Amino acid sequence: MSLGHIFRKVGPQCLSVDEIFVSSELGENQKGYKKNLAEWTKLKAQKDLELKAKLLLQQQDTQPNKKITYAELITLLKWKTGKATQGMKVDELRSAWETAKLQDPPEDIILPEQPQPPTLPTVNQTALGRTIKRKFNEVVAAVETRDHRRCDRSGRL
Repeated sequence: MSLGHIFRKVGPQCLSVDEIFVSSELGENQKGYKKNLAEWTKLKAQKDLELKAKLLLQQQDTQPNKKITYAELITLLKWKTGKATQGMKVDELRSAWETAKLQDPPEDIILPEQPQPPTLPTVNQTALGRTIKRKFNEVVAAVETRDHRRCDRSGRL
């Protein structure tokens, strides 16, 4: 993130370093959220297709004399084979379904929870906060090793 980019975003207002890092972290979190939401939406569409196909199969079991419609055949084939069936005629769809229904059904889709939008991070949750904490831990570790060396030289605990 450049200073020119920040100036175009907020104008000539005074910003603290903390605010810059918080906004940067929030932007990264939002990108990740959008990616996760897109993946979840795709998975949800597949789960909806699976549920619809299973309902159609259940209806077919209870009413075996009822003919399957064109749209139902497309749904069943898309669920079972995962392939698009555009341009196929009803008879072709029926014969494709007769061969496809002998195959093992696809694994059930487990739908995770819907991703939640990111919250505004605190300063300690930003790159600045993580750097400060890392440096603090390094100083503490250096002081502890120095104290241990001093105790070893003096012969005292």
